[in-house]
Amino acid sequence: MKDMQLPLIVAACVFALFVVWSVRPKLFRSHKAPLRGTLRDAQARIANARNESERATALTIAAEASVRTLGGNRRALDYYVRAMKANPGSKTVIESAKVALAHAPRSLETLLWRRLAAIEWSEVSADANALSTHTLIHLYATSLRNPVRAKALAHVLSAAGVHSHLNAGLGS
Repeated sequence: MKDMQLPLIVAACVFALFVVWSVRPKLFRSHKAPLRGTLRDAQARIANARNESERATALTIAAEASVRTLGGNRRALDYYVRAMKANPGSKTVIESAKVALAHAPRSLETLLWRRLAAIEWSEVSADANALSTHTLIHLYATSLRNPVRAKALAHVLSAAGVHSHLNAGLGS
């Protein structure tokens, strides 16, 4: 029976080492304290915001700080959605999300679809909605490799009267 336990113990140790090695970049960061401080400062700014624009800016800063922490993509998505609801016409929030979530295209895709579903399509949010759709087209044309969705969204934009510079690369 002891001869059967040895391979199991070795496999468990190898698995544990693999898990520690996978998360080590975020676990053993030397600049973790400034990130926590930035997140705390942003949360204080969220609480003290005088208007929706200031609140959206503070939520965006909190999202950017959250992305760089262990398991922070989920928390960052929540902050970004709250920022987009606080200031529906802000293209700055979308630009920040594009940069911060560049390493996680599926998370960015989820965020943009949540934004397009949650925000009312009006004149105030028209430019931000177009930017969200352009970003989704770019994601589908490149990293997510779904040209059918990219082309469908390009058709939606052209039907809405928004010119997409990405249409040329999608074929006919």
